[in-house]
Amino acid sequence: MTLSKQKRIKELIVECMKDGEEKSVDEIKQYIILNGISIEGEDSTLRNALFNLKKENLCLKNVARGRYVWEEQKDTAEQNEDDTGYDFEDFITVQSSARKDAKLVISIFEDGTFALNAHLLQYFPKYMAEIKLKKDCSQLALIKDGKRLIHLGKNGRIKNYHIIQILKKKKKKFPIYYVGEWDDEEKIWIGEITVNNPNRSKQSQHKG
Repeated sequence: MTLSKQKRIKELIVECMKDGEEKSVDEIKQYIILNGISIEGEDSTLRNALFNLKKENLCLKNVARGRYVWEEQKDTAEQNEDDTGYDFEDFITVQSSARKDAKLVISIFEDGTFALNAHLLQYFPKYMAEIKLKKDCSQLALIKDGKRLIHLGKNGRIKNYHIIQILKKKKKKFPIYYVGEWDDEEKIWIGEITVNNPNRSKQSQHKG
């Protein structure tokens, strides 16, 4: 999906929900379609947009399976002025957040292990993808509907010594991580090479 289309879908979701009424996914979908954005029946575009928007905006609440509501939060400054004599208009309230958002990561180890993290594996419900590695090894791609599909393993971990040989020829040091974003329109994930797993602390990197 192009960024412009993704942004427009999120904008339409907000417009649809701003009346404060509880709505189903189908009702939200119909609103988006009526406003000129096509979403196919089996497409996960809307589901992904709702998931990401819910993380980005605390007003969007998933009140039941497939049902959402928009709950406007009371202005922080107004709330604090009501409770105390201080004006906190220029302050930002820190939200409760024990975890950072997980990145979509592939880890490759010298013993041949090729592993997708759970957040990336969810985009491959059949556990199949074509794997492409850029010649300089700077990027790696997973193509959901590719021509030469490889089984990714039900836990997202397989052995693949071919990719190890390529990486060693390019003098890459293990473990190697590829971090990227999912393109929902093309059904492709493309990751950039990095030496650290962004989902883990530096102390735990060696544990894989």
